[in-house]
Amino acid sequence: MFGLAFAWMTTKVVRKIYQHRMETSARINLIWDRNHKIRHAVEAITPVPHPANHQAIRVIREEVDRIEGALTDILPR
Repeated sequence: MFGLAFAWMTTKVVRKIYQHRMETSARINLIWDRNHKIRHAVEAITPVPHPANHQAIRVIREEVDRIEGALTDILPR
């Protein structure tokens, strides 16, 4: 009886761990896709001679690079 109870509890724990990993993976993939959309949108912005725009674009690109680096560490593709 103990063996059956232990096996049942173990399968529940493993199922929860697997489900959590799949949900985390789905969230990471969603962030990854958004990161690429942001990157492509920023690249499509035409630079204008306004210094504030250049700085904003630079900051956005740096943040996108940081997001991409963090995602690469978590989920290599």
